Amino acid sequence: RPLGGDQLLRACSCCALKAAAESDGQFMVAFRGAYHNIRDVFLARVPVAGEESDVSATKIRDDQWEFNGCPMSGPSLAARPGELGAAWMSQGSAYLARSQDGGGKFAEAHTPRDSKPGHQNHPLVLANTSGSTLFAFEDGTTIRWEVLDRQGKIEASGDAGALTENSRFTGFVDRQGDFVLIF
Repeated sequence: RPLGGDQLLRACSCCALKAAAESDGQFMVAFRGAYHNIRDVFLARVPVAGEESDVSATKIRDDQWEFNGCPMSGPSLAARPGELGAAWMSQGSAYLARSQDGGGKFAEAHTPRDSKPGHQNHPLVLANTSGSTLFAFEDGTTIRWEVLDRQGKIEASGDAGALTENSRFTGFVDRQGDFVLIF
């Protein structure tokens, strides 16, 4: 389904879109913008199928990152009842922000501890039903991760290993609610 013809709703062509559904049939799409080379990350709220209303989009965080090219690093999005998490990279730093109101307003962005800005990329956010959130990202060639509780306190952190050249990682939540990273 097209997000719309508005210039501001056009996604950067190489940075993947990420979607999450809500229980009422509405869904949200996180994407990196490209309008006038501003590469900030947006959240679009898409109405329930069949509804005649416009798609609305808001910036998850107003970085005003101007980049003449494609960073090739789209956002990540995870939803669970009562909470939405978004992770993205801006200017070489990875960020995680969470919303308690379905993406209307995001809390101040969390940045990784024990990692130097400048080499962070391809962040991933996952959420399980017990209230934990996994925030993982590339730090150079190392995959670093943090598990945060409902209040945003880091419960555990570490690194999962090194990526081989020209590879990426992904992850999922298994049936027991554990986080699994694959690379």
